[in-house]
Amino acid sequence: MTSTRYNIGDTHPDLRGYAQDETGALTIEEADELELILTSERAVITGEVTVIDPPEDPDGSEGGPFNWRYVIGADDFELAGAYVPSLRIVWDDASDPPRQQTIPNAGLPVVLVGLAAWYPTADEVASTWARARTYSALGGEVAGGSTLGRFTADTTPTNLEAEAIVNDSIRHVLSHFARGEVPQRSYGAAHHAALVYAALEIEISYFPEQAAEHSAFLQLRSLSDAATLALVRHAQVNDLIREDYSLLEQQATLTVGLGGP
Repeated sequence: MTSTRYNIGDTHPDLRGYAQDETGALTIEEADELELILTSERAVITGEVTVIDPPEDPDGSEGGPFNWRYVIGADDFELAGAYVPSLRIVWDDASDPPRQQTIPNAGLPVVLVGLAAWYPTADEVASTWARARTYSALGGEVAGGSTLGRFTADTTPTNLEAEAIVNDSIRHVLSHFARGEVPQRSYGAAHHAALVYAALEIEISYFPEQAAEHSAFLQLRSLSDAATLALVRHAQVNDLIREDYSLLEQQATLTVGLGGP
């Protein structure tokens, strides 16, 4: 399943994915029940999945192949967030208990709802700059303790606390743009600056006693300062060229639009 972005309230396009194991595609057409589970830090969405047989897009030109489809309900995407999908397959609903398995998703996240393209997620911060802060040893998901590579209810900070910090980092980035929005050509710089700033906030907010000598705080501060400086310079250049090229950009957009269906 490829990454897909939706606005809040969107119901199209349908979600498509590929259920497989180490041997290849699963024979999900033989299953008694297929259910998609979309999980974010704020909501869980479930719904019936339709089998695509034979699979669509075998050459991968659309990100496939795909062997299942989920039609988005009118009330599904009411809350913004990064949704991680999994597929529950009931192979035999007559057995007691029913014979079933859950297929997790291989990448995080894959469905972003109501989030700008450059917004980082808490999972991205965890996997890139704050993996050491995803240690869990409370007998929950990981017995005996381990670095998870993502924030959960058992880590410090928790997933909800990390999400709040990411929102702070987004506001920090937006404060450098007079119009209150990041132009598309600055998305890469904005994404990087927000990621590093969020990791920096985690270090100083939750591990202040380690900041001087025993954490990555100093290195992150240097990286954050450099990323923010690069972002500001990029934003200034964008502001200078925006008016000169606005008409050209409109003409280019119109030209491309004429070639559409």
